[in-house]
Amino acid sequence: MSAQREYASRVPLGHACFAVDRQLTIAPPNGLLGQLQRGLGRGYRAAAKAGIGKDELLRCVLDDPRVDRQLEERDAYYGGLAVLLGLDVEPLAAALRTGDLATGRGALAADTLREMAVRGRNDARNALRDALDGRGWPLALCALEEADALYGHRLLAVADLHRVAAHPDSEIRDTVSWEGALPWSRWAKHVPKLARLVATLDVDVPSAPRTPVRKPDTAMSTAELLRMVEPPNDVRIARILAQRRDARSLSALEVAARHGSHDARLAALRALGAQGYRGLLPYVVEQLESKAGDGPPFRSLPPLLRYLDSLPGDATLPLARRWLASGGPRSIAAERVLASHARAEDRALAEDALAGALDDERHFRACDMAQALGRIGDPRSTAGLVAAYERSAYSWIRPRVLDALAACRSDALAALATEALWDCDGSAREVGARLAPMTRDVRSRLEEMGEDALEEERVRTVADARSA
Repeated sequence: MSAQREYASRVPLGHACFAVDRQLTIAPPNGLLGQLQRGLGRGYRAAAKAGIGKDELLRCVLDDPRVDRQLEERDAYYGGLAVLLGLDVEPLAAALRTGDLATGRGALAADTLREMAVRGRNDARNALRDALDGRGWPLALCALEEADALYGHRLLAVADLHRVAAHPDSEIRDTVSWEGALPWSRWAKHVPKLARLVATLDVDVPSAPRTPVRKPDTAMSTAELLRMVEPPNDVRIARILAQRRDARSLSALEVAARHGSHDARLAALRALGAQGYRGLLPYVVEQLESKAGDGPPFRSLPPLLRYLDSLPGDATLPLARRWLASGGPRSIAAERVLASHARAEDRALAEDALAGALDDERHFRACDMAQALGRIGDPRSTAGLVAAYERSAYSWIRPRVLDALAACRSDALAALATEALWDCDGSAREVGARLAPMTRDVRSRLEEMGEDALEEERVRTVADARSA
C-alpha cells in the first residue's frame, strides 16, 4: 500500500490528512536539512547554536516537508528559528503572494511569517499585510487572524479588511465558504461589501435554537436508549448500556450493532466491547474478512474497531497476529490491537512491522508498532525505536517513541528526551519536559519554556513543575 493510499484509508478513523500532490523528498536525518525537515530538536539546536542553516530552513518553508499538513506542526519551529537566524522575509512573502488556499501552496510560508511577526519581526507582519493584495490573500488573512486567536496578538487592522474587500466578489465568496470559521460577521461590521457578501452566504450567524437533546436516564429501557442515541449523548448512553447484561438487553444490543443506525451501532459496539462480550466477535471478524480483504465500507469500520479495541487481548491478539500482514481494514485493526495489548511474544512481530513501516513510509502503522513495543517494554527494542525516532518523517511518532523507551527503561531515553525539548511537536516537547534528566542544560531549557508565553500551555505546565 502506498503512503498516500494509507492516509486515505485512515481518514474515517480520525486521522485527517491534507492531501499532497507530489512525492515528498526528505533528506537523510544525519544532515541539517533532513533534521529540519523532520522538525527534530537536534536540528533546531545545531542551527541556533552555530547560527547556520538559513538555506536549509528556507527550503523547508518553501517546499513543505510535512507528511500530514493538518496534524503536524512546523510553524512555530520554523518561525522561531527564522527569528534566531535573521532569515530574510522576502522569499517567504513571494511564496505567499502566489499561494493557493485550495492546494495549501504557500500556507507554511504564511504560518511561518505569522510566527515571526508575533516574535517581534515587523517586516514579517508587513509582508502578511502586503500579501492581502495578491493571489495568496486568503492565506495571509488566515495567518493574521490566527495571530490573535492563538496568541492574542492583534495584527489585523480595519484597513486590511478593506484590502480584502477589494478582491472580486467570487473570490471572497469562495474564501468565505472555505474558511467559514473566520469571524466574517465581526469583520462585516466595519466593511459594507463584506457585510453584503456574508449576508448572502449566511456565514457566522447564530443558527436557530436546536431542540434540546433528550438526556439519557438509567431508568430508560435499552430499546429507548438505542432509539435516542446521537451526539453529544452517545458516549453517556454507551456507558449506561455497558451495565446492561441481561439477556433481553444483550439481544437488543446485538441487533443494534448489526442493523442499527451509525450512531446506534457505535454505541452498541462500545457497550458490548466494554463488557468484554464476545458473542459478537464472529460477526465483526466476518465483516472485516469480507470482500477479499477490502472489508466493510469506511463508515462501517470505526464501530467495528471500537468493539475490538474494548475486548481483552486474549480475544483479539490471535486475530491481530494473523491479520497484520493482510492489508486493508484487517491490518488496521491488527495494528490497533497490538498497540493496546501486545505481549512479550509479539516483540519480534512488532519490531519487524516497525522496520517495514519505516521503509514503506506507512506512518500510522509505525506509530502503532512503537506503542506496541512500549507495551511490551523490552530494552532489546531500543535500536528499532531509536531508528523510528530519527528516520520517520512523521513527527507524531516521536512522543510515542519516547514513552516506549521509558517503558523499556532504555539507556537511549535520556539523550532523546533532552533533544525533544526543542522538537517541533508539542507532545514531544511535553514528554521531553517530563522525562529528560535534570542536567543544567535541561533545567535552563525548562525555565525558558515555562516563561515562554508563545509555548503551549500544557508544555509550560510540565516545564514549570519540573523546574520548580
